[in-house]
Amino acid sequence: MDIPNFNDMIATLGMSMPDLMRLVTAISYVLGFVLIGHSLYTFKQYGDMRTMQSSANDFRGPAVMLTMGTLLIYFPSTVDMSVATFWGEGSTVMNYQPDDSTGETESVMLTTILRIVQVVGAISFVRGLALLSKVGNKSGGQPGQFSRGISHCIAGILGINIYMSWQMLLATFGIYLD
Repeated sequence: MDIPNFNDMIATLGMSMPDLMRLVTAISYVLGFVLIGHSLYTFKQYGDMRTMQSSANDFRGPAVMLTMGTLLIYFPSTVDMSVATFWGEGSTVMNYQPDDSTGETESVMLTTILRIVQVVGAISFVRGLALLSKVGNKSGGQPGQFSRGISHCIAGILGINIYMSWQMLLATFGIYLD
């Protein structure tokens, strides 16, 4: 029986990251449709209560839920728009190119680590949008939920474009690597 070494395990893990990113995208689509369906049902309840009573429920909750559901359905476009907001129009999500001076093992390991951080960033971004969907509700929102949602979204965008985030940190502290 051939026992795989650490390099083979890292390479296999790196090859599975695009599939995990597609899974996160699929989960965001499903969550977006669920949020839109729930917001439309809440809008219906809002309209029914408005016609029967003089005081009605709040309109903000379903409106925010509809907006966040739409952003989740258009997850790739939302990520591209957010990356362009943070890093400028011409930036791409993964513009890391390994140096010729690094060996093949180091290049595979670094690329795998960057891909893992990208998947975690995408999960964080989806979680942030899900947290923000509950902000408008009177009963469902908790104190500090807006700030947690925004923090997850910002951390997700920084994680999705981890290479540019790393370059920004190096430039901020005046560290120039050759």
